[in-house]
Amino acid sequence: MLKDIEILDEMLRDDVKIPLKERDGWREVKLSEEQGKKYFVSLTGLPCNAVVIKADAFSSPSAVFRGEKGECKRADFVIVADDVKQKVIIFVEMKAKKGSRSKIIQQLQGAYCFVTYCREIGKSFWGKENFLDGYDYRYVSITPEYNIRAQPTRYRRSDEVLHDQAGSMLKIHDNYLRFSDLI
Repeated sequence: MLKDIEILDEMLRDDVKIPLKERDGWREVKLSEEQGKKYFVSLTGLPCNAVVIKADAFSSPSAVFRGEKGECKRADFVIVADDVKQKVIIFVEMKAKKGSRSKIIQQLQGAYCFVTYCREIGKSFWGKENFLDGYDYRYVSITPEYNIRAQPTRYRRSDEVLHDQAGSMLKIHDNYLRFSDLI
């Protein structure tokens, strides 16, 4: 039977998946966005079976939905990983400059809905009843450090709120991150 990552890899078109690169024994990916000015975040230490999806690559569902509550928005990236330690889905929204918190939350929620749709496709068309079940969710907003005033990068510490919902997203200001920083 196929694993979730294999089904997801088979399900999605190649042009919406960002290929992982191997460097010094680690897997890495460069997440980039263009909003007037191109910017990027380099993410290293990804599990070998991670799938990185450009979640806003497909057309907005505005042909069906009105969009008045933000239901047509999506975050920039979704990272799905299933390694020995943890099964995790990370929703990533990148902003060139500080953005509206409510709009970022809507984008992260839209990416969650995209994954929910993929989950139902896997269950219905691949016949895997527990497809993408049992994953931990993480919500992250990243503003590259060169686009903000000097302030420290913020990583989750044990005393901080877990970023397992869009409203409690982890905010990071950095261009070079490890996969473990997002979990």
